[in-house]
Amino acid sequence: MEVKQSIKKFLFIAMVALGAMAASATEEIKLVNPFPPGGSADKMGRIIIRHANTPEYIFIQEFKPGAGSVIGYNYVASHKTGTVIGLAANPLVIAPQFDKVATYNIDTDFQFIDTIGMFPTFIAVNSESNIDSYKQLVELSKTKPIYYGTAGIGTSGHLTIVALADSRPNWIHVPFKGASEYTTAILGKNLTMIQDADSVIGTFVRAGKIKPLATVYPRRAPGYMDVPTLKELGANDIGIYR
Repeated sequence: MEVKQSIKKFLFIAMVALGAMAASATEEIKLVNPFPPGGSADKMGRIIIRHANTPEYIFIQEFKPGAGSVIGYNYVASHKTGTVIGLAANPLVIAPQFDKVATYNIDTDFQFIDTIGMFPTFIAVNSESNIDSYKQLVELSKTKPIYYGTAGIGTSGHLTIVALADSRPNWIHVPFKGASEYTTAILGKNLTMIQDADSVIGTFVRAGKIKPLATVYPRRAPGYMDVPTLKELGANDIGIYR
């Protein structure tokens, strides 16, 4: 499996780097997650830790959410001892372009280890919303406000829907700290839609509580072959995925 191979490669490179930089081989290694528990990054972090812990190295996932993940990245950038590493996502590169809270320098403050994996995300609604297609969602937005939740400004979910909502003032952004919060909101019918991956919404999709309308991916996603791509639907070919 591609993700498993990437994790093995990541761990090998990380061990070499940490062996060179860490003051002590018995020191804890913090894997900083810039999003709250319960999201895609959390699940990926748990997989990494499960494979990473050895008698020589103890990896601990530490959550530092906020400001669309910038708080976590600022923390990683400020700890240069080699015992703090982070999970990088789209906002790491995007945030410094327009967010003054991001105090790090993407070119000098980080040493990138490897790509762990990429996976498709979906535009989704509450299954009881009576919205059965992306076309219906767009039509609804012409007469009613569409509230969409994301993990904050500059995140992939935010930029995806901003691209889709071009010239649609009724699409209103509601930022949260992370996926667990906006998933709870969509389940409680406090949002119209969200955008996230199977690792976040899959359980609720299979339980009939969340309905995916389109996939934000160049092709239809495995396990979701009945869900069309945005390109198939004539929407902007934005190609943002995690």
